[in-house]
Amino acid sequence: MKKILLGAVLVAAVLAPAASAGRSHRVKLAVVVLPKSALGAAARSFAVAPESGAVSNLMAAGKSVTAQANTFDKLGRIGGYELTYGDRFSGSSGITAIWTGVDKYKTAAAAKRGLAFWRKDDPKITVLEPYGLAVTVKAVKAAKVGSRRFAEGSTITVPNAVPVSVVDEQFTDGRYVLHVDVAAGSLSAAGHLAGKLARILDHRLRLAEAGRLHGKPAKVPPRLDSGPPQGGPDLATLALTSADFGGQATILDAGYGVPSTPALSTYLLDMEPAGGYAELSQFLDWFPVANDATLFARVEGVEFAYVFAAGALTGTPGQFTQVDVSAAGDNAYGAIVTIAQQGEQTIYVGVVALSSGRADDLVLVASESPIQSSDILSLAQITANRLDAGLAG
Repeated sequence: MKKILLGAVLVAAVLAPAASAGRSHRVKLAVVVLPKSALGAAARSFAVAPESGAVSNLMAAGKSVTAQANTFDKLGRIGGYELTYGDRFSGSSGITAIWTGVDKYKTAAAAKRGLAFWRKDDPKITVLEPYGLAVTVKAVKAAKVGSRRFAEGSTITVPNAVPVSVVDEQFTDGRYVLHVDVAAGSLSAAGHLAGKLARILDHRLRLAEAGRLHGKPAKVPPRLDSGPPQGGPDLATLALTSADFGGQATILDAGYGVPSTPALSTYLLDMEPAGGYAELSQFLDWFPVANDATLFARVEGVEFAYVFAAGALTGTPGQFTQVDVSAAGDNAYGAIVTIAQQGEQTIYVGVVALSSGRADDLVLVASESPIQSSDILSLAQITANRLDAGLAG
């Protein structure tokens, strides 16, 4: 069982001549992806996200539901580049985020295989539904660009948050797979803009292959430094303490980490033991708006429950049980995953996810003793009490 939670943390983008494979070495992917000037009025206030940039094959696998670490190596993907703007979970009206990307493959046939993978993988986000995330996926009309194409629309709905809809358009052009993703309050709004931007993106690729696309890559800002959020609370005051477990807990590590967009600040804590649990890991984030926190808390909690149940960390699938922890308040989500490994000790993993205001709070625990639903409810209540007290100052 040693460090199963650490493993989870590590698991915690028309006028030009036709494309020519012989000239593709001249294409600079960082210039092909859409600069802010090409996005239109909807993105006037958006900033480039720090997560933009080159996308390795391993990073691409991390963006999928089913890919393994070597999936894209086998498909013949060479590399890619992505630019991301906005905050898809903000709950703002209209368009909330746009990201465009270009992936280069060894051959046109390899690009087609890559597109076929994404076409099958995209709808599989619905695998998260049984774990407590309301998500719908449907095919939408794709813009007539490239040689092969598809478009999918997905909507994620979380209690007490504004839903987010995303349209993903992908297509091949020679040895490239291009994609445009648009997030908005509705699929119709997202789809209209996604089709328009897909045509612009394909046109830029053809210009690049003809040697007629000039300019510099968009400047990608550095990631935020670790530390308390400006104008926000010290997240350390929201974290669990040894006293929350009757003094029967040892903090191994605690401190600020580098946040991922749209989070403005991230605080991490590890205990071993933590009361009756062999291990505990806590992740606290501070966001620009409360809708971010509410959506991220539920999505993160469900994703971790799925990862454990699917056996992604242990190689052995686990039995999932969702726990009603609504009595704890703070949009609480809870789950237990029982992992019975052949010839080894059974591992019990608990997941608790909360949000309050602009803060989300994820707690993972592991034990070789059975974890009961009452234990998860108690953990959720303790965590909510500490979170609320810290936010109250």
